Amino acid sequence: MKSGEERTGIDITLRPAKTSAVSGTLIGPDGPAPFTAVTLVPADSSVTLFRTVVGQVSTMTDARGVFAFIAVPAGDYVLKCLRVPALPTPPMVMSSVQMGDGSTRMTASSFGPSTTPPLPPDPTLFVEQPVSVGARDITGLTATLRAGSHISGRVRFVGGARPPTPQEMQSVSVSLVSSSPEGSIFSRSPRVRVDSSGEITSQGFAPGQYVVNVFTNTPGWSIQSVTVDGVDVTQQPLEIGASDIAGMVVTFTDTPAELTGSVTNRDGSPAKEAAVIAFPGDEPIAHDYGLNPRRVVSTRVVTSGAFALRNLPPGDYQVVAVDDIAKAFDLTPEFIQSLAGRATRVKIAAGAKTQQTLQVVSIK
Repeated sequence: MKSGEERTGIDITLRPAKTSAVSGTLIGPDGPAPFTAVTLVPADSSVTLFRTVVGQVSTMTDARGVFAFIAVPAGDYVLKCLRVPALPTPPMVMSSVQMGDGSTRMTASSFGPSTTPPLPPDPTLFVEQPVSVGARDITGLTATLRAGSHISGRVRFVGGARPPTPQEMQSVSVSLVSSSPEGSIFSRSPRVRVDSSGEITSQGFAPGQYVVNVFTNTPGWSIQSVTVDGVDVTQQPLEIGASDIAGMVVTFTDTPAELTGSVTNRDGSPAKEAAVIAFPGDEPIAHDYGLNPRRVVSTRVVTSGAFALRNLPPGDYQVVAVDDIAKAFDLTPEFIQSLAGRATRVKIAAGAKTQQTLQVVSIK
């Protein structure tokens, strides 16, 4: 359908389907786990536009740790539960404010220590258990919670700029987002903490692949890499297994690489309405680059046709200028792959300032 188009006469037929009940007990380190959310996710999960897993069903354990799914269609599922300890809540201060009309209004504000509070000592607990639902009810199922794996490491700043103060060090934010389709079903994710000395610690994570995102408000510094065992996990998912991960190194630089240049139309005039897309030229374009990709980026040109892509990781790239600005910011693997034959290859070195002239390509 086109935007604004109306359709009528669309009928939806509902057919009866055989369902079964699935029940059992959720067991934690201290015995049955009461009042805990449990979810059944189809083994072949897919997500909707709003990151909702199609076909998932959820319930809550009772005071005895017992859960029950009443009507589950036949199929293969994974029973999932993630219990993440809550972070400390900053103390609240209540104060009264005298209003202009003579009335009094109460306001609340929070205050806390100047340093980042430690993570809760309680472990993150999870379970991922296959369940095959057929024509008969499943009863007496036992799901045992296990402790997640922790991450530790350090943050370092490499360059000649002023190093961050201990307070500024705590502006560094490291987060991990599950790259699996059902990664958004849990309302709370484990946290990663960076303290004033740059030490990294975390709550426990369930096994799986994660996209690593790093941010900072420290002036003059840009993210260079996040390495685990020598592999930069900002460019590919981080695999977490049953063991803790030690030695994560988050490196910032004050000399980030840049790709700048200009875009022209076929007649040589500046392309005022265009966007530039850069994507890897040394690896297949087939996987999800996460919520904050570093090697798949785009930017609009200014009215003079100039563009700038900053803080690119070193490597071989393909760069192309396109005339459809809206589509240039919906960088699906399929769309990027369609541009591969019309892009220009550019090599970006660490800390280098590279220039490139491009001619706009029509994709409308």
